[in-house]
Amino acid sequence: MLGDARDAMDTLDDVSEDDVRTAGTWFAVALGVLLALDAAIALVVFTQLMSGAYRRSRMVAALVGSVLVAAIAIALHALCRVAVWEANDEIGRSALALAPGAYVIPLAAIAALVTAVVLVASSGRATRLPRAGAP
Repeated sequence: MLGDARDAMDTLDDVSEDDVRTAGTWFAVALGVLLALDAAIALVVFTQLMSGAYRRSRMVAALVGSVLVAAIAIALHALCRVAVWEANDEIGRSALALAPGAYVIPLAAIAALVTAVVLVASSGRATRLPRAGAP
């Protein structure tokens, strides 16, 4: 046990505060980009739903945004899994685990991507939604 603790301390000695700060900054930037893309996609889809008309170019933009969001979410999840695995490996036991949110984010992004694909695929059949109260 003392050998594992010593190995973990040696690894931590090699990591500087600047490295941790840089990694935290990049993580925050990636998360911010993810949330900004989510908001932009929601705005594009919401405006089309409220207007009652679909423009194929906007739906394709939402699809491209959904692909980017899914890629970022999967990458963030993978990086968090690697960090937890490395920390557990250094400790020598499973002391750390990912929270449920680390699994929900990529699953939600994949579900949004599937929804965007279905929306774009079905856009050729229906270009206008019926208005409320219209026959």
